[in-house]
Amino acid sequence: AMRAAGVIMTPADRAAASILARNGVDVVEVDRRLAEVPCDAVVIDNEEGGRQATAHLLELGHRRIGLLVADTDWTTDAGRLAGYRAAHAEAGVEVDERLIVPIGFHAPDSEARIGALLDEHAPSAIFAANNLLAEQAWNVLRERKLQLPRDISLVGFDDVPWTSMVDPGITVVAQPTIELGRRAAGLLLRRIEDPSCPAALECLEPTLVQRGSTQRYADA
Repeated sequence: AMRAAGVIMTPADRAAASILARNGVDVVEVDRRLAEVPCDAVVIDNEEGGRQATAHLLELGHRRIGLLVADTDWTTDAGRLAGYRAAHAEAGVEVDERLIVPIGFHAPDSEARIGALLDEHAPSAIFAANNLLAEQAWNVLRERKLQLPRDISLVGFDDVPWTSMVDPGITVVAQPTIELGRRAAGLLLRRIEDPSCPAALECLEPTLVQRGSTQRYADA
């Protein structure tokens, strides 16, 4: 209705970008790729991010690493799960499938399922594969009076403000968010200037930011 020349979006379903494209609106997807039609996209290497997080914990001596991951087949979640598996394979450590907990977005039982993971499978570390799951895990650990990293180590995904505000700070996989936005705007301007150019995919690298929520398992 506002006659936008284009839209930069982080999609939450497969239809949104397709509807816009069919109505002549150029689309750039950011963070994840869900469109049912070809369109430009800027993402991060989610598999590498998941691998970095898990490899960090494995290098610290953890062998029972719980994974909290969104229960979707989206490129973000599938990539982070693949990275978790890849790090285990590289380290020669078998994955205990019981430690992988898929949780739906805003599921009412999220914290109960995190508690069940702690009670039933006793992980020495948790990798929460998005910032909401990291926050929920932190809440559960605090309610149980478990201290980071003495009692358990925690790694999150995405360096949102609260992760550096708590004590100890949370080790995270950081996304280059400003660069994601800059690249997305560049692709959209390119598309507006040349509508016939082929769809482009740009993939940026994440970075592991180590803080106080992780330590060697032997020191725990």
